Order: sequence, then structure tokens, then C-alpha cells
Amino acid sequence: MIKRSFSIDWREWPTISLLVFVYLFWGLTTYFHRELGSALTILFGTLAITLYASLAHEVLHGHPTSDATVNELLVLPALSLLFPYRRFKELHITHHNDEILTDPYDDPETYYVTEADWRGYSTVRRQALLFMNTLFGRFLLGPAHTVIFLLKRDLPLIVKGAAGIRKAYLLHGVGVVITFYWVLYVCGMNFWFYLLLAYLGSSLLMLRTFAEHQSHASGGGRTVIIEAHWFFALLFLNNNLHIVHHRHPGLAWYDLPALYQAQRAHYWQENKGYVFSGYWPVIRHYMFQAKEPVMHPMKRRIAEG
Repeated sequence: MIKRSFSIDWREWPTISLLVFVYLFWGLTTYFHRELGSALTILFGTLAITLYASLAHEVLHGHPTSDATVNELLVLPALSLLFPYRRFKELHITHHNDEILTDPYDDPETYYVTEADWRGYSTVRRQALLFMNTLFGRFLLGPAHTVIFLLKRDLPLIVKGAAGIRKAYLLHGVGVVITFYWVLYVCGMNFWFYLLLAYLGSSLLMLRTFAEHQSHASGGGRTVIIEAHWFFALLFLNNNLHIVHHRHPGLAWYDLPALYQAQRAHYWQENKGYVFSGYWPVIRHYMFQAKEPVMHPMKRRIAEG
């Protein structure tokens, strides 16, 4: 019998502490939702679910333990409801191949489309994609678009017998049951109200992902640096320093700022000045204005379409 290797690096205490905090914060918010009222429940619930999603991203990169199964169990309760952890992990690891960043053929997290696909889309779909290239549109439609895109990809594979994908959804179902048992049975929260919380938590996460990447001839120029306020840096676990994360995907979130500060000029040069001074400039410039075209401007593989 092969023994599993398992260890906890106690330098990971910030991640472990945040996991404990997010479940307590979420649990207390949902349990006392009547006393808090709708407004505070929405505020606190949205923040808790967004931070949970940031922690799920940290977990898939190998934290806080050496065992992937243990790490997965730490985020098994599906607080955000919408995305199966294992599918998120598989697709996100593919996304970390910097050679394919933003490529609509190969990057599973891109919002770009090919010119050939664009020509085949209906007017409604084109308008939806254009709308989602504004931050307001991404907030409103981004989570739904991600779920629809994922199901469109996965359902045919499940029908064909893809056991790994089927297992990912079954495990996600267990996490959803755990979440709904707590919020519906224990807390007595309305189903649709919690669905709203889950959607808003995913929408807030779109603030981080909205500007993470752009089309650029240089690989480094495709990935952003956002010098965020501490609140957003903590909420997004320093993924605002996104090029640092892409260059060192196994580095824990709390180690990213020191590395960035030590090599700030290098990272600015490497990403060709794709830098924002915080999330407020992103909000101010792109809330109602498209950040970039929907069609990918690079024609590297357009002939293959």
C-alpha cells in the first residue's frame, strides 16, 4: 500500500486563519440574517462568499497543506454555489500556460472570441458580449455567462462518459447540499435570497478578473498589475499583483507583495506598463465603457477557425 504524504507548513497560518474566519463570518451572517436585516446580510454575505472564492483559488494552487485531497475538503462547502471546484482547478491550471493567455482557442478563461465565431453569433449574443466588456456588464452577466459557458462545454462530455467531470459535479453537489442544509434548514434563509448572495459574491470577484489580462504580442504584457488598497488586496488575496502570481503560481498569497516590492521595476518592465494604481481607476474608466474589443485582435490561429 502506498502511503499518502501529508504535511502542514505552519508558515501557512495566514491561509488557515482566513479559512476559519471566512466560515465563521459566513456562518454568523447567515445564522443572524434576520437580526442583521437584508442590507447588512447582503453586504457581509457578498464579502464572505468573495473571500471564500479567493481562498478556493489559493487552495487549488497547493495551499495550505501538501495534500490536494485535504485542501479540496477545506473548501468542499460550496458557498458560492456556481462553480465546481475540480473543474475550476483543471481549467485554471490550463489558463496558467502563459503562452496561450487570452487565446480564444486555448485559454479557458478568456472573454475574447475569434472573428469567425463573432460572425456566426446572433445580434443578441453580440450585444451581450459587448455589454460584458464593460465592468457593469461583467457584474450583471459575468457569473451567468461563466456557468452557461461551462455547462455548454461539460454536459456533452458527461453524456459521453467523462468520469472525471462527472465526479467533479457530484462532489460539487455534495458541497451545495452542505451549504443549503445550513442556510435553508438551520438558518431558515429564503432560497432565492441566498442565490442572490452567491451571485453577488461571484459578481464582486469579477472586479478582480475584469482587467487581469489583455491581448498583447508580449507574454508579459498580457497580465496586469493593480496596486490595490489593502482592503481589495486582502479580499482578492493579492491577486491584484497578477503578473507576480503568474510567474510564481505556487507562491502563497501573503508572499506576493514582498516579492513585488523587491522587483517592482522589473515587473513593470515585463508587463509593458499594464498597471493601474488601484481598482478605483478600473471602476472609473470601465464601469460603462468597454475596456477592449470582443474579437481577439491577434490573428495567430484565425485560419484554423
